Order: sequence, then C-alpha cells, then structure tokens
Amino acid sequence: MILQQDKDRQEIVRKVNELLKTRVSKDQYELVEKFAYRYYASSALGDLVERSIEDLAGALLSHWNFVYQRKPGESKVRVFNPTLENDNWQSTHTIIEVSHDDIPFLVDSIRMEVARNNFQIHFIIHFGGLRVLRNSNNCITEILPMGAANHAATSEAPIYVEIDRQVDTEIMKNLQNGRFIGCCGRLAANGR
Repeated sequence: MILQQDKDRQEIVRKVNELLKTRVSKDQYELVEKFAYRYYASSALGDLVERSIEDLAGALLSHWNFVYQRKPGESKVRVFNPTLENDNWQSTHTIIEVSHDDIPFLVDSIRMEVARNNFQIHFIIHFGGLRVLRNSNNCITEILPMGAANHAATSEAPIYVEIDRQVDTEIMKNLQNGRFIGCCGRLAANGR
C-alpha cells in the first residue's frame, strides 16, 4: 500500500511538472522540476488528491518564485490569499510562505505562532535541508541531491502553510511583518 501511495504521489507530481512546462521558462524548468519532487515528497497523498493539479502547480510555482532569490541569512515571510485573477491559482485558505535558512525548531516555532493566533493549520509542506547553490544575485542555480556535500551550498527550509482564511488585512500584515517573522528572526539570531 505504501508503494502504491508513492507511485500515486509521483504521478501527481509528474502531472504538476507537465503543467509547469507551460508556465516556466526553459532555463528554469529543470530547477523547478527538481524542486517539485522534493516539495511534494513528504505530503500526504490525501492532501494532494483533494487539490487540483492547477492549484498544486500554482502553489509550487508561487513558493518557488518566493524562494528563488534570497540573500544569505535573510528571513522572508509572505501571507496572502491567492486568486485566479492575481496569482493564477486559488485556495480557500490563507497561505503563509517562508524562505529561511534551515535551522532547528523553525517549523515548530511557526506552528506555535499560528496556534498563538488561534488559527488552524489545514496543510503544511516543509522540507529542511534543501541544499542549493546561489549566484552573485542570490538566485538559485542548482538544487543538490539529498546528502550531497558542497561547501558553497546553503541549507534552506522552504515552508508552506495553509491556515484559516483571513480577510482582515491587518491580521495578515501582522502575521507577515510582526511577531510571526520575529519568531523566525529570533531563532536565526540565536543560532537555533
């Protein structure tokens, strides 16, 4: 049964990648394809099948565009409600995208901050240890295979969270700019 679930997950990611071929430039497609397999590798099959291929591709591409360029040590958080008109995908939930160095307890800290605000997490994707090489413009040029060693690579933790839908822009702004990003920054400053 686990083997079948892995095959089904791989088939969903294959379909996502097929769609992304039409939405990503040829020079970035190979990177996005690698990112997609890592991105959805540990997602529960049930979470994937309840979303359309278009929305899975849209969420992945949105997060890829967010993590693609990041300065060393920078903590980036984006909170938004994607719409077909503005983002080419949609969700019934509010989305939190995080791009951060891979540090211990980062996901736990984000979960605690979401819980502190009395929001429920509906779906979360996190995979620490994404080893990437970046160029002088801080853009990803290579995604290394798991376990690959390269002294120039950084270890990063893209995190995607779907929470209860928020319509109050002030709440969303506070999540993005206030205490929420502070939990990431405090951990980074403490070396945790």
